Amino acid sequence: MLQKLSWEIRQLGISLRKTRESVFAAQGASYHAFNCAVTAWHVVDWAWQEADREMQVALSREGKAGWIRMLTDSCPALAICQALTNNGKHGIGNYGDDMVVMEIHDLRAVPLATGEIFFRYPAGFEIKVTHDGLTYDACDLFNMAGAHLQTVLVKAGLLDGLWRHGYVFDSIDRHDL
Repeated sequence: MLQKLSWEIRQLGISLRKTRESVFAAQGASYHAFNCAVTAWHVVDWAWQEADREMQVALSREGKAGWIRMLTDSCPALAICQALTNNGKHGIGNYGDDMVVMEIHDLRAVPLATGEIFFRYPAGFEIKVTHDGLTYDACDLFNMAGAHLQTVLVKAGLLDGLWRHGYVFDSIDRHDL
């Protein structure tokens, strides 16, 4: 699941780059951003289910609710992923009441010979999330969530191999995509 999150973040970065070529690509970027939030939050569920009972107790003596609270308290990016994933699905706002998700479109107007203006050339598109007075770029937000999850899961012993030797999420830079 964590590898899927890194893939989703890369797809978001690619989609954001494509928005410079087409106004219609913005919808794809928005969907990828939502997929990043959902996948990040599913990693939390996956990790809890993957852990045996002894490991679950080591992760949190308060059960799954304590595990979730520990993760969201220690990583605002994960708390935002939780809100994006669950609030709409369950129709409740149990977290992130002050959260704002913004799509910022920067279009270039082209004057036509008829005097009309045609918005054709996108100059940029961004997805930002504001919560608790802080504004996050979507790619940066999901990278923070992924890096935190990787750190926690390596320490817990739920990840091994290459996950222990380098941080996948440090290497994902939306500007390089």
